[in-house]
Amino acid sequence: MASPWVPARMRKVACWRHARLAAAHRALATQLKPAKAAKAKVAPRWPFLRSKSLTLELQKFAGDVQRELWVTGARGSGAGTAIQAALPNALILDMEQGENAMQAMLRERLPEFMENKEDLVESCIAGAFEQFPKAGTSLLATVEALVGRMGLPHALPSGTEVPQSREILEKHRTDPVSLAVHVCTLLAGSPRLQLPPRRLTVALALLSEVGRREGGASSALDFLLAAAGDRLSGPLVLLRAHATPGLLERARGKSGPRSPRLLVQSYDGIGALRASEAGVPVLTADEWSQDMAKAIFQRFLPEEEADDWRAVWTCVGGHAAHLRRVAELIVEERRLIEAERLREEQEEERDELRRQKLRPGRNPDAEEFLEIAKKTIRDDSFRADARTPQTAAEQLLRRLPEVFVGESWMRRCWFQRTTDNEFVSVREPQSTQCECVCLP
Repeated sequence: MASPWVPARMRKVACWRHARLAAAHRALATQLKPAKAAKAKVAPRWPFLRSKSLTLELQKFAGDVQRELWVTGARGSGAGTAIQAALPNALILDMEQGENAMQAMLRERLPEFMENKEDLVESCIAGAFEQFPKAGTSLLATVEALVGRMGLPHALPSGTEVPQSREILEKHRTDPVSLAVHVCTLLAGSPRLQLPPRRLTVALALLSEVGRREGGASSALDFLLAAAGDRLSGPLVLLRAHATPGLLERARGKSGPRSPRLLVQSYDGIGALRASEAGVPVLTADEWSQDMAKAIFQRFLPEEEADDWRAVWTCVGGHAAHLRRVAELIVEERRLIEAERLREEQEEERDELRRQKLRPGRNPDAEEFLEIAKKTIRDDSFRADARTPQTAAEQLLRRLPEVFVGESWMRRCWFQRTTDNEFVSVREPQSTQCECVCLP
């Protein structure tokens, strides 16, 4: 059916009305659009800081013959940062990553810290089986898997045939060290090897698999640490050693002087006290001075809030992690205040548009009295001392106990040395997982 004929004049009127309606909608949207805030400034970043004195002591330990050193301090005090800055090329194990990740990292990076010396293969294997003499059965199972074309994890894919492996197994079955050395020599020449063609990398993969068969990822990590021993070119750094307490004792090993040199960083104050009593040197990352904290923290305070620094220092003190967390919360609080201000402005504009729609062409005197009435109502809603808007820092500090709910690192346990050279508790901890700070 053909469309009905529409006169040209009616078509023009319809287009004109549509254009007027679209213009009205655009004007209304522009009026309802919230006021544009000033261009947001990029929030300052917390600086990368480290203690010079602590860094010098760490560098001195790196070139010394000392067997063990502890670095302790409250969370966020900069101990871990100082270690990574002083020893950028050290073998660092982050013990919060879990044993699987640490075992994989050791397997991949140990060769470069042994300077890829092929003559260390036999001593590494002998050191591992010296600490774990009952692991010969797991080694036989690993070699039998190679003979059966089941491969070697992280080194040789399954389905690979290893020539002469059966002869080596039958010849050296009763000597685990000799068997492992000959297997490593054989696999290093395999064209399907997934590792660099060196006996040392193959030996670490083999020991890792033997340890896994012996007792999972934990035992594999122990095998690699025993193989490293004192053959590392530098100290072994254990970051956040409190996360896996038993691993520290296992890293020390049973071989005494032949165990790796250890640099231990931990928030565990009790462990640091025990290490100090055992004669191990302990370095502490102290809290910041007021001048240092003020110079850094005032980056997060605008000029109009500069006086709030005294309140922040009184409430928080010189603890670096607390100061950083408060600075982050102040930035977030400032964003929330700005969002609330824009929401209120948008609501007021909507009310004004509704009022103009209901009563257009209102008398200017009536508009002026209306503004006075709104200001009076707004002022009467607050006390005289609360009419000045609060700054972001003030609003945050007023609810400071609640903003740290769930922050476990806020709980700290204090100890003080007595005249009998003993440590007594000054403040009771809130839980068993607490940080300890020693008072002089």
